[in-house]
Amino acid sequence: MVCFPWAGAGAVPFRAWSRTAPGGLALEAVRLAGREDRMREPPPEELDPLVEDIAAELDTGRPHVFFGHCFGALLALEVAHRLRRDGREGPVGLLVAGEPPGYGDQGPAVTDVRAEMRRTGVMPDDVLDDPVVFPMLEPAIAADLRLADTAARLPRREPLPLRVDAFFATADPVLDRAAAEAWSAVTTGPVRVHSVEGSQLLPGPAWGPFAHSVFEAAHSDRSDSGVH
Repeated sequence: MVCFPWAGAGAVPFRAWSRTAPGGLALEAVRLAGREDRMREPPPEELDPLVEDIAAELDTGRPHVFFGHCFGALLALEVAHRLRRDGREGPVGLLVAGEPPGYGDQGPAVTDVRAEMRRTGVMPDDVLDDPVVFPMLEPAIAADLRLADTAARLPRREPLPLRVDAFFATADPVLDRAAAEAWSAVTTGPVRVHSVEGSQLLPGPAWGPFAHSVFEAAHSDRSDSGVH
């Protein structure tokens, strides 16, 4: 399972998941420039070259699924489309959370990153208000939000032949079941919508139960593809 994190995040949040993943399911996480051990690199500013680079690095010689969270969900979808255009083996399943697939008419682009993080609740106030930490994180978050805006405004394309599992938090103040159901537009395959107790499907109280739900969905995708 290849994990695509939310805006500004890297691979670290998925370390806990890798320790609890069921046998036979290997986890990999995309770490973009501008964060973690790539902090000194400028964050990506253009969507197409980023998608091309990720697709080129993926080992598609074995069946796999993509998991994407928020911006990561949009990025995972674009990589899946890129693999298909290149004639390479795409994911057998797409697991997504925290963001509808977009397609055209979206709201205004984010201009105040701190306010957007506070509105969505994806970052604690002590980090947002830290005069040292937040300025270090802001460039990568801002760049990812711009890329997310680009991805969300792309025109509708031919649906992909894969299974989609869309997750939402039962008490999420921003995204509900309808946002998860919107992912049916990207596929010709079956769509399953899953609810997870909590207000945010991010590292915190819901992170462990969320991982369990994702692993169950990923396992069923692997079983359907003949991988055991």
